[in-house]
Amino acid sequence: AGLDATLPAGRMTALVGPSGSGKTTVARLLARAADVTGGSVRIGGVDVRDMALADVAANVSTVFQDVHLLAGTLGDNVRIADPDADDAAVVDALRRAGLPLGDGLDLDTPVGEGGRQLS
Repeated sequence: AGLDATLPAGRMTALVGPSGSGKTTVARLLARAADVTGGSVRIGGVDVRDMALADVAANVSTVFQDVHLLAGTLGDNVRIADPDADDAAVVDALRRAGLPLGDGLDLDTPVGEGGRQLS
C-alpha cells in the first residue's frame, strides 16, 4: 500500500488513525528519521534525501503522544528548546501548547522524571 498526500505549507496537520496504521512511520519519514525504500518524500518539491537535515528540521515539527519530561521544573523542561528563553517566552510557549499556568502550576513547579509529579 502506498501513500500520496499533499500537506499545506505553514499549516498544522494531524495524523490520526488506529494503532499500527503507520502514523509514526509517516512522521519518521517526514522528519527524515528514516528514508523511504520506494518513492519519495518532498518538501517544497525537493526530495528530503537531497536536503540538509537542518533544513528538514526547520520545515517539520513532530509532537508524539509519549511524554518526555526530565527531572527539574516545568520551566527547565521548556527551556531545553531554548536555554536563553526569558520567562515571558516560556509562559507563551506553554500557553500555545495548551498548558496555561495557574492553579498551583508555575515555571518553578517540579515535574519529576517523566512528569511523575504532575497530575
